[in-house]
Amino acid sequence: MKTLIVGDIHGCIDELLDLVEAAGLRAGDRLISLGDIVNKGPAPEEVFDFLSRRPNTLVLKGNHEARHLDLPGDGAGAAPPERITRAQFTREGYGRFVASAREFPLYEELPEALVVHGYFEGGLALERQKPHVLMGRERGRERLVERGLWPWHEHYDYPKPIVVGHRAYSDDGKPMIVPGRIYAIDTKCCEGGALTGLLLPGFEIVTVPARRDHWRVIQMAWGSFDPASGERFALPRLRPDTAAPPSPAIPAPPAAATREVGADLPPPRRDAVVGRRPWWARGPLGWAWRAWHDQDRF
Repeated sequence: MKTLIVGDIHGCIDELLDLVEAAGLRAGDRLISLGDIVNKGPAPEEVFDFLSRRPNTLVLKGNHEARHLDLPGDGAGAAPPERITRAQFTREGYGRFVASAREFPLYEELPEALVVHGYFEGGLALERQKPHVLMGRERGRERLVERGLWPWHEHYDYPKPIVVGHRAYSDDGKPMIVPGRIYAIDTKCCEGGALTGLLLPGFEIVTVPARRDHWRVIQMAWGSFDPASGERFALPRLRPDTAAPPSPAIPAPPAAATREVGADLPPPRRDAVVGRRPWWARGPLGWAWRAWHDQDRF
């Protein structure tokens, strides 16, 4: 059995599926997400559902999960990444995500390595590490700076190698690796970089390119979206095989009692009806809608 540790996914479901395929992960293999599975990406609910229903899968708690847990139930005071993410989820899906995120662990110790989302404070035993340091929160960084332990990885003293995400440490878009000690594998997928994973036990790096700068496109589209419309804020998927089996935790809708003429044909998408543009195509992305709409007609 092998283990794939995945860097910050940030709602990039297509790249996550690309990475799982590139790593040759099988059903019995283990998958560990370093956290930050939401915010700044196109499909946070799809990422959460995939990780939730996949056997032998673990998600760590990152600073972006913590930011959602800090919010009141109505989301008052949410910053743009959290506000957008709430609109990308269904109401039920967001509730499941928040409930699960409360239980995400702060670290996982494997035979080969220690796995955390953010930082590690040198000179402290693992069980005494502060949550805001392990999650990579700003007050955790401030603590390390005040104690003369920044950059943290220069003071790392745990006996095992450590695998982290949270931030890009290299200017060239590649993971920062100190062989046998530090494996920092966040490579900014949601901003057009790449999604990177580490395969154990061989410490093999696997990387797939981002399909676009998701966060830039999302911010452009958000300007044309009305949060009060009751619609879900969702952009078209870029990966062709977007159909996924339903989650066992989410029952499929019951079959219709009657069959109408033409029921054997796939139903038209609500946002592809002739004469009506979806919300995301009413602004700067109208050109993308026209190209996407026309390719479905021919």
